[in-house]
Amino acid sequence: MRDKQLNDIINAWWWAERFESGNLPSLGRYPWRSPENPPKPGGKGSVVFIGVYNKTKLQQTIGTERFHHEQEYRDSNQLGYSVAVFLDHNLEYEDIDVPYATYLMYALRCGNLHILQDNRGFANFVSQMTQEVEQELQRVKGDAIIDHLMKLDERLSNKLGLSQEFEQRLGKIRGKWNFRFKPFLSASFFAEDLEKVAGAKNDDPLVAAYLRGSGHVEIDQDWESLIQAVSLHNLPMGKWPSPVEFGSSLMQQFAINTITGHLKLTDSQAYIRTVNGPPGTGKTTLLKDVFADMMVQQAKAMVALATPADGYAGQRALKVGNTYHNLYRLIPELTGYGIVVTSNNNSAVENISKDFPMIGEIQEHAKSGAEDDFQDRLNQVDFFGELAGKILSAKPDQVRDDVWGTFAVPMGSSAKISRALKYGRDLWSYLMHHSTSQHEWEKAVDEFNDQFNQVLQLKEEMADALDTNGSLERWMSLPNARKQLTVPYMVNPETDDGNELNQQLRQARARLFIAAMNVRKKFICYPVINRSGKKKFPVLEAYEIFDQRWRLTERKDVVDAFRLLQLLFPIVSSTLASFHSMFKDFDEDDLDYVFMDEAGQATPLSAVGALWRAKHFVALGDPAQIEPVVTTDASFLKFIGTELGVPFKDYLDPSLSVQRLADQANYFGHQDADQPWIGMPLWVHRRCLDPMFSISNRISYHGHMVMGLPASHQGWTSGWIDSRGPAKNKFVKDNADKLVAHIRQRLTAQPAIELDDIFVISPFSAVVQGIKKRLSREFGVERSWLNSHVGTVHTFQGKEAKVVYFVIGTDQGSDGAADWSCAQPNLINVAVTRAKKELYVIGDAERLKAKDNYREMYEILNANGRPAMTMRRPFGA
Repeated sequence: MRDKQLNDIINAWWWAERFESGNLPSLGRYPWRSPENPPKPGGKGSVVFIGVYNKTKLQQTIGTERFHHEQEYRDSNQLGYSVAVFLDHNLEYEDIDVPYATYLMYALRCGNLHILQDNRGFANFVSQMTQEVEQELQRVKGDAIIDHLMKLDERLSNKLGLSQEFEQRLGKIRGKWNFRFKPFLSASFFAEDLEKVAGAKNDDPLVAAYLRGSGHVEIDQDWESLIQAVSLHNLPMGKWPSPVEFGSSLMQQFAINTITGHLKLTDSQAYIRTVNGPPGTGKTTLLKDVFADMMVQQAKAMVALATPADGYAGQRALKVGNTYHNLYRLIPELTGYGIVVTSNNNSAVENISKDFPMIGEIQEHAKSGAEDDFQDRLNQVDFFGELAGKILSAKPDQVRDDVWGTFAVPMGSSAKISRALKYGRDLWSYLMHHSTSQHEWEKAVDEFNDQFNQVLQLKEEMADALDTNGSLERWMSLPNARKQLTVPYMVNPETDDGNELNQQLRQARARLFIAAMNVRKKFICYPVINRSGKKKFPVLEAYEIFDQRWRLTERKDVVDAFRLLQLLFPIVSSTLASFHSMFKDFDEDDLDYVFMDEAGQATPLSAVGALWRAKHFVALGDPAQIEPVVTTDASFLKFIGTELGVPFKDYLDPSLSVQRLADQANYFGHQDADQPWIGMPLWVHRRCLDPMFSISNRISYHGHMVMGLPASHQGWTSGWIDSRGPAKNKFVKDNADKLVAHIRQRLTAQPAIELDDIFVISPFSAVVQGIKKRLSREFGVERSWLNSHVGTVHTFQGKEAKVVYFVIGTDQGSDGAADWSCAQPNLINVAVTRAKKELYVIGDAERLKAKDNYREMYEILNANGRPAMTMRRPFGA
């Protein structure tokens, strides 16, 4: 049965995604060609973009003319293309691609306001465009192509009504010339998945929960419930090998327990869980502990087997190309633990898939230079370390020596999948060299069980201590802010009573994770006998089968191969843009766990394919930071909502994100008055000193955050640098003058910093361009440094530096842009929380301090970093 309301929402998102098509992609350094600089034959071919136009301006004009929408300031100039023309290696016409958005906006300009009710017009439009292109380019030789492309560009621009105000032709043709691989110009990254979900026979429980929401249970300061949730009884057995001196904060542990507690095989109910973590509150640390416990729980199922051969329910012979393989299937007890991590933020995916396997991420003690038993044990396990070193190397012919194993692997794009699956011979050699005997298997099982029992014993000792020393009562007597710093069995976070027992327990749990990885390796390296009497390694078979998955005729064979492959690659990552292409053969519930990081940056519709394929979905993010980038004007989205009867504010508003909708489906969370419900909040902040902490806490988190760093500033300072003058497209020369002077002064002052410790951030791209030119001239820095250290706020989410300069720009004539930059606290919050030690704001103080959010920033900076409001007291205060 299908719910019509849910299907209407999916349909509305499908149309919204169609308006997002046709955005001009990045074309590299030399995209332009002209009669004076014509293209040359070469490569595998070229793609040329005809009728390039300013999509932002055109949408705003249509919004005003057709929908009577008031134009709002937008700091973007998204370019679109009308038609993409593919040429062969001789620069002769081959094919075209027409984005859906070209048709939709042309139809709206012509007054057709019923395009959402009739889907046949697009095919006719494509036919007309094809005829126009073929009429101009067919039978044209490559040496004459540029003149004909210029004529086609002018004719189509005129036909589509792209006046001088909107077009971006500049007398040149843009393209991707002489490419090695044909670019994939998807009409949409997500439309096909939306169609698939809409066409399914029944509503998927996870998608339905995502769209409908659920009941809610308030957990903030419900101390009795929190004590029960984070009790030793609910403490996961496994833990990431991190410094034993540090424990989780209260809400961190609550989130870990809530997520991992649903891994029990008796609990088959699909669920959505969300974690809302402001910057520096430990979302990545939380994920490490969750993943570590998942490895332990799967290993616990493995050690129940007499031999790894009992872990397979059967095999079937497959002919893949010219080679026969045996595809094995795991028994049900070993399934349900596969992890896929995705994000709209490329750097977030990279952080997990490339950082987690680094040996530097393994650390037993906080003090540098201390002996590290964790690293030694993992190196002894050698979980396919050389294979990981090859996959994660920046260059194909190099091997990294700083990785401990194939714990997490970046995939998603065809290039990354090929990179991960090109080492079949190396894997075969490793398996043969490390082939597990029955004796070695039993030894690994015994070691795991011994470590498992040690964790149980330490938990019992801790529980006995709690019963006799009154620790819970003392924890309950702490101020509320102090309670957030730690779990009840840590006792007092300042004196840390019972510290030795806590450290022993953390150490034992981390060693259990390492023992689980050893069991996993031995399981993989155990050969089984196939029907022909030959020794086979099932994971190697799956590795080679998945590498040629397009040859398989049965979808379930691809899925079974991937499940086995995840023994070797426990965590597979993919950007959201690549998710559909990687998992196109996967249907409803075929993936065990999908974790989405930075979910506050992803549009709601982008998660539908992942939700539909997942048994369980966990979103981590912070809606108080940068909102999703939506290039479609709000007037178009309101039009879709009106036409299809879908509430704009609930499903189509550009400010909505995956995190916002997923939060509504999470039972556990918190809600302030007049604010949206948020799922499982993290409150303890351990990144920024004051005044950054206080600014962020006041404007974005309603004073809930708790400082987890010592109060001492050790000489670090911050401030507002008053600067004003006339602006040229929001760039103020005096801002750049003051910036350069202060950087020069700061580089010679204490505490010592270098240029690499500095970020320069602005709300506006025009200000960024002006600053880049000036810094390049003044400091002689390279382009790569400018690109990584100077940029708009949107480009810096997820990054941090010791010192941040926030350059606002604007003058009285561009004050509307300044209003836009502070209308919501999100943009300022991200800028401020990039700074770990110092923040300098550069702008017209008199004008800007009268505006919401800038006012609070100004007040706190002028209070010399002292909190200017009553809030939860920081650690050590």
